[in-house]
Amino acid sequence: MGTVIKVWGDGLGGLWTPQGNVDIPPGYVEVPSGDHYLTRTIKQLADICYVRMKHSKKGGYSSAVAVLAPFEAVKAARAKVVATEK
Repeated sequence: MGTVIKVWGDGLGGLWTPQGNVDIPPGYVEVPSGDHYLTRTIKQLADICYVRMKHSKKGGYSSAVAVLAPFEAVKAARAKVVATEK
């Protein structure tokens, strides 16, 4: 399984983790959460991926809104999803 670094924030600028600010490397693409099989497969194929979290101050919880991963890992994961749909 790939290494996952949790990321908080609503934009690509100023992403923050407990270890400090994060600069997303070039070549990473964002995939919205929602398709659990796709995001799980991306996390398995990528060496490093980032999970964008949105914190709800009112509810006091965080939820994943997107995964950022290398383009090649996302492309391979989407191909795997299409292959399993047949």
